[in-house]
Order: sequence, then structure tokens, then C-alpha cells
Amino acid sequence: MACWDDLMTVGKLHLFVLMLGVIMIVSSFTFSRNVLEKTPSDLGVSIELFNYTIKESILLENRNNRTVNETVYIAIPQNSTYQSSYMISFIPAPIMIRDNNNNTIAYLSFSMEPKERKWINSTFRVVVKSYKINFNYNIAKWPSLDISEKYTGKTLYWDTYNSTLIEFLRSIVGNDDNPVSISQKIAEKLASMIDYIPLPVRLGSDRSLVYEGGRIVLKGDCSEVADVYITLARIAGIPARMAFGFLLENMSRTVYWLNETRENFTEALPHWGGHAWSQVYLRPWGWVDVELLEGFKPKLGDYSWRHIVYGTESTKFGGSELEDFVLPSFSDVLYVKFEFIGAG
Repeated sequence: MACWDDLMTVGKLHLFVLMLGVIMIVSSFTFSRNVLEKTPSDLGVSIELFNYTIKESILLENRNNRTVNETVYIAIPQNSTYQSSYMISFIPAPIMIRDNNNNTIAYLSFSMEPKERKWINSTFRVVVKSYKINFNYNIAKWPSLDISEKYTGKTLYWDTYNSTLIEFLRSIVGNDDNPVSISQKIAEKLASMIDYIPLPVRLGSDRSLVYEGGRIVLKGDCSEVADVYITLARIAGIPARMAFGFLLENMSRTVYWLNETRENFTEALPHWGGHAWSQVYLRPWGWVDVELLEGFKPKLGDYSWRHIVYGTESTKFGGSELEDFVLPSFSDVLYVKFEFIGAG
């Protein structure tokens, strides 16, 4: 299930969001896979652990006719409630910084001669905490005001003031006032409307719902699906944001790569697995993942081993675009490769 947005829309304008705080990551760990646990039992959350080694390779080229002092920002696997990330190696050595969405990003600085090419190689260990929530609607609560104010507002691609979307939401949820039930109803409705088409551009929520063949369809790829879900959830007053990273094809070994010098959008789709999905904040469970493209079934709080999180977006947008994984200042990205190896 490939998903790839326009690789030219974000560009170097993202640099200014990457300059907050410094954080270092632990170097290594040992963890077993397929260990079952329930945490905590009163919330109905069952967790299964999956261990991966991730090897990343990036090739840059200085196409300028002068020496440049290059700075590169690289997205890395994140630490979150349902994922633990550990850096094994990173060459050249980076500094870890945080962006304005609190994602940890690798920051590198080095000199490059004219026409020089440079490889950046890293290895991570990641524990994915696959989970499933048996929701008890009776204990669901609406979020606090501070969370609502931060995660229910309008953005460029999440138009919460769109009157058509507001009416569409009302047709889905009616008078329902339970945040979990509302989140589930939105997921079920959108899953039944998806016309999945990989796109080279990002449409956003306003342009993703179209009237076609006598019915409303959700047209686009993972970003459009996530955009519409997030917008509707935010209109309903449920905090929502986007998660981006990869959706793995195999548990034992998956390889994704892009050749920036030889391929166009269509040619790259079969071997690229960048992915984006939605998250909603549901008390008392916290941030809950929403996946509508894995089997094209609505999955709220049913998070599989296939997801590797590289970041979340709440105010700006990057989705699964290449610039969110590798963002140089002066050089060009020629090639990227991500290898995910499951460890038993």
C-alpha cells in the first residue's frame, strides 16, 4: 500500500520549525517480540510488542559550483506511548533537536565540495507496541480545554469552518454526544467512501470529498483520508492530528527506497511505503490511532505491527512527503533507502 504526496511542495521552508531544544537518544537495547501484556486492564488495552532493526541510507550531492556548509534535517523513529526508539549508530554523528510538534529530529552539519556526494547511514532499534482497545463508552470523557484549543483549530488543509463539512458531520453523528462513538462513526462512514488513488499533490479536506456517480466519495491517498478524518473530528470538538511514517509490508523484512534522479511519481510507487494516518485524543485513553486504509476497514484503537511512527503534525503539514524524512539546505537528495528487519 504505497502512499506518496507531492515531493516538491514543502521544500526548504520547513527549516524554521526545526530549531527548538536538544535531546539525545539511548544507544541500544534488547527486546523480545510477541510479548503479550495488558496495560492498564481497567481501560481495556491489550498490547503486543514487536521488535525491529531499521537501517537508513541517504545519498546527497552538492550540485552547486561552490563549497557549501551543509545542514541536514532527518526524521527518525519517534518515542511515544506505543513506540520506543533507540539509536544504534548514526554516521556522520548528529545532534538531536525538537521541532514545533515536539518530534525529535536528527540535525547534521558538514562541508561539501562542488559535485561531492555524501552518504548518511543510521541504524535504529524500534519496539512497536501493537495495541487494541476494547472501548468502554461509559468512561469516555470530553477533553480538557487546553487540549481542545490546541488540536481542534483550522489549518491550511483542515478547514474546520467549511459549512459543507459541518453539515456532512451532522449527517454522520446526529445527536451523539459520546466522543468515542463519534470517532467510530466518522471512521466507519469514511471507510465506506474511499476511492483510493495515489496522488502527486495534496488536496486537503476541502477538495478530497467529491460528488461522483450519484454519491459522495473520498478521493485520494493516505493524506487525503487522514485530512478528511482529522477535519471532521476537529469540527466535532475531538482533538485530532496526523501521524506519519511507514506502513510495513512484511514483519520479517521490508525495504522501501526512492531514486530521485531517475524516477517519476508513478514509477516510485511500487517500492515506496511512506504513510500517514489520523490520531484522536480520547479521555481517558490519550492519543488513539485511527487507520482506514489497512484492509480498507475502520480501525479505531486497533493499531497493528505494520506502523512505524516518524512524527506527528498538529499545526503544519508534511504527511509522508520525502522532505519530512530528509531536508538538506543546499545539496540535493539523490537516493534514500529504509530497511525494516523484524527480530524474533
